[in-house]
Amino acid sequence: MACTKPHPAAFRAAAAALGVDPCEAVYVGDRPFEDIHGSQQAGMRAIWVPHSQIPVTQQVAVDVTPDGVAHQLLDILDILDSWQSP
Repeated sequence: MACTKPHPAAFRAAAAALGVDPCEAVYVGDRPFEDIHGSQQAGMRAIWVPHSQIPVTQQVAVDVTPDGVAHQLLDILDILDSWQSP
């Protein structure tokens, strides 16, 4: 079955191709529906990078809370480190 984002199977297939359990993976993306919601539905954690100007015709209303927000790519390291802290 061929699937694309935001279908959870697309994220699970990417994780499987890398030999990673989706529950141990983190997805970083700029689209709340396709990237954040989709990856979380597959069991991944999700980091949102709110930089893109998504065209109105491509925006999808979704109630989603990212596991982290990175305003700069280096913020990702701090987010990951915070998840490792006791």
